[in-house]
Amino acid sequence: MRHILISDIHGCCRQFQELLDVVNYNDDDQLILCGDLFDRGPDSYGVYEEIRKQTEIRGLPPIIIRGNHEQMLFDVHTDVSGKLGRHWYNVRLWYVNGGMETEASFKKNKSNLSVAARFLKKQSVFSYETERFITVHGDPRDLDSPHSCLWDTWSVDHNDYKGKLAVVGHTPLPSPVYCDGSGCEESPELPYGEWLDLPKTGLICIDTAGVFGRAFTAAVIEDQRIRFEQVKGYKR
Repeated sequence: MRHILISDIHGCCRQFQELLDVVNYNDDDQLILCGDLFDRGPDSYGVYEEIRKQTEIRGLPPIIIRGNHEQMLFDVHTDVSGKLGRHWYNVRLWYVNGGMETEASFKKNKSNLSVAARFLKKQSVFSYETERFITVHGDPRDLDSPHSCLWDTWSVDHNDYKGKLAVVGHTPLPSPVYCDGSGCEESPELPYGEWLDLPKTGLICIDTAGVFGRAFTAAVIEDQRIRFEQVKGYKR
């Protein structure tokens, strides 16, 4: 079985669908979405519909890893704490990080964003582990810490993670990189379109800043190998 990992789609539905086509996503594959599905891009509603469709039709529904943008969405649209001051803080935080684009996309399609938020909250997890790797949106150093899973970039920034191989998003980079845990400031960029041996430890980051115009990346893991594919980034 192949595992297909995609991160930081950020509301770019057309590019998301192009990535699925490029990797020839089929019913025998396990799709893992590594967080930040919404916000900033033009079609968060389309991303939601694509994920909902894949969840309904696939024998192996997508694994949805919760990212910080999902958490901001949930804090606004599923939080029933009634603390007005906290609610407006959550709204402002979400808006400055692309939440207004998400609201506009759902409004344009006459769809209830709160329904989508509840669906994603129910389906999402903070981390996911297979025999060969773990995946989390932000930082794998403390999987029991929601803050680390959602927000931290320490292990990418400092290249000091030496645990079981982790695949993450969240930290936008020019290309996929492998952080071997050695502490070296320069982590090697990984090529597209060729099979590579799958490391046993360290960290691979696949957020390649697609919503900022660079590229969207998919990682395909099969047996003890990994390959990266890309499509062009979103042009405003």
